Amino acid sequence: MKSAQIVLSSIIGVLSVVAPSAATQYSNVSNIDSTEAASAKPVPTTVTWIASEQAEDGTKTLDHFVVVVEDDASAEIAAITVTDTTARSITLTKSNVPDMKVYSTYTVRVDEYYTDEESSEGFDDTFYTRPPKLKKVRVTDKALEDDGDMTVTVKWRQPVNLRDSYLYYDYKVVYPNDESRLVADDYNWGSDINSATIADLPTRSLKVKVRARDDQYGTGQWSAWKKFNAPATE
Repeated sequence: MKSAQIVLSSIIGVLSVVAPSAATQYSNVSNIDSTEAASAKPVPTTVTWIASEQAEDGTKTLDHFVVVVEDDASAEIAAITVTDTTARSITLTKSNVPDMKVYSTYTVRVDEYYTDEESSEGFDDTFYTRPPKLKKVRVTDKALEDDGDMTVTVKWRQPVNLRDSYLYYDYKVVYPNDESRLVADDYNWGSDINSATIADLPTRSLKVKVRARDDQYGTGQWSAWKKFNAPATE
């Protein structure tokens, strides 16, 4: 597992002057308040922060912020200038952080720059981008069971950056014209997983979708639906 443009939206975790989980009131330096996925896609992340107490109470006059993003090797990959001193969030995307990748670990902090040409480095925190969307889903090895049901194997292309990582691979099977009629809903788990065998399915046309899920990095997007027929109808 693995270990610049002006924008008005953000990304990262939580750090507090006293306790990392309570950055909601004040801080002696700029402090990350929250990080949330900004869309269904794995990379965009919205980070919100609180300004330092000295900036909020007017002891220092803000000129601008700089949102700094580092990779898991502590190498800086972006420094985004935010000139709107009322802004308290930024969305990190491939547009303003071109080197951001799926299923990766990053740190972010917000530095303050003042009109007296002094500056203050903020607290940083860690965030994670989610697993990628699984592609090239296909259904193979369809077989009729003795009781008339069928067993199929669902396969997908294994993303390179998920190899050697232990993840959950969720799958969902429904009727083609009524996605509310759930037929199977389960998961496979392990390292280098690129398939799941699903038994006890009705012998008729169905469709399936899959996704990758990680306890720490989060849940990836569902794949596109893949429709398949029972062996006797092909």
